[in-house]
Amino acid sequence: MFRFYKPVILAVSLLGGALPAAWGQAAVVSTVAGSGTAGRADGPAATAQFNQPYGVALDAQGNAYVADRLNHVIRKITAAGVVTTFAGNGTAGYGDDPVGLLAGFDMPHSVLLTPAGNLLVADTGNDCIRQISPAGAVTTFAGSFTGGYVDGPAATARFSGPIGIVQDAAGNVYVADADNFRIRRIDPAGMVSTIAGSGVRGHLDGPAATARFFEPQGITLDAAGNLYIADRAGNRIRKLTPAGVVSTYAGGATGGYLDGPAATARFNAPIGVAVDAGSGDVYVSDRDNQRLRRIEAATSLVSTVAGTGAVGNTDGPAPTARFASPRGLALHRGSLYVADLANHRIRRVSGLPLAATGARPVLPVPTLEVYPNPAAGPVAVRYHLPQAGRVSSTLIDGLGRPVARPVAEGWRSGGWHEARLTTEHLPAGLYFVQLTVTGQTLTQRLALTR
Repeated sequence: MFRFYKPVILAVSLLGGALPAAWGQAAVVSTVAGSGTAGRADGPAATAQFNQPYGVALDAQGNAYVADRLNHVIRKITAAGVVTTFAGNGTAGYGDDPVGLLAGFDMPHSVLLTPAGNLLVADTGNDCIRQISPAGAVTTFAGSFTGGYVDGPAATARFSGPIGIVQDAAGNVYVADADNFRIRRIDPAGMVSTIAGSGVRGHLDGPAATARFFEPQGITLDAAGNLYIADRAGNRIRKLTPAGVVSTYAGGATGGYLDGPAATARFNAPIGVAVDAGSGDVYVSDRDNQRLRRIEAATSLVSTVAGTGAVGNTDGPAPTARFASPRGLALHRGSLYVADLANHRIRRVSGLPLAATGARPVLPVPTLEVYPNPAAGPVAVRYHLPQAGRVSSTLIDGLGRPVARPVAEGWRSGGWHEARLTTEHLPAGLYFVQLTVTGQTLTQRLALTR
């Protein structure tokens, strides 16, 4: 027997007060992949295992690529929710190979997709940047497999603990060279140079050549060519302009937790950074605060996007969600993806205000979310329609049998909708929620536990 719930609208401010009318609903955190148990298992996203995922990147089709640090491999999560090993043999080591699954990595931290379809990897333990071609061949993009500090041709250049990587429109790749306390650049001709950092550990703003960093980790780029760097041990977000000037964008010398003006806000070991290209807002994974933060470009105000500050693994409305050492970030189609390292999961924050006014993004395609996931009780089915359309849905069990209808069939207006589905009468196992919107079908996996 099917049981239905009327749509429930969530309206909770990310800052704890009333939600601005333009937002419509609060952001929601969900699990994209990972069972929560450290290990290495491919297969359905809900039962797949990771071991300290550190970085994440997404392609135009919605496939996610993950730097699975302690498994020493690169994983792929398809848009349909299937996890595979994309490259790496699973043993810490170094080795290029035309067959990606035979190549060796050592604690990869970050991944970056290039316009040409190549995947660049910050292979931190090997002190180099690797490249995986669309055909799966693994080569060394820059670095000589020997830690150190040497500029020059990519093949002989040396890095020391490279972590963050980003690419500009001209094809330059920027590297946060953590243990050299520098920002490096690999140009399209394959020459490595230093663009910021004196090599002395510390905090000093000013001309790039004399600036100091404590431990640059995450790095991202805005539309104007400014680089933003998560200076982890300095508890700050730094900014490097195209003119070669380093400044403190947000945070202070003392680690802590405080929202408000960027100059007085406090972070505690920020790791990942991502820029919303539309507004210039910078999103930050604030590791030791177990939160995701946002620095608004228009106001220079820091706010909390998601997380209570307590360690845990809780999906649902962003203000009550919990993380465990969040690391790399990636923005894709209106959602923020997070490598939740100690939970061994990839998480997603949907419904963010991705314009400086706080207005909701206009999503060009329907989207479907299911939370909590895994679930032992009622489940929320949340979906967005870019325009009005006819909606129907089916919950399918592992044998392909329809067992429930989470969303009653009917006409819906454009925007966000939510319905709740009782699951207590269903046995534990893997299910699939299918939502059909005017002929287009979306699918999300759902793991039920008892």
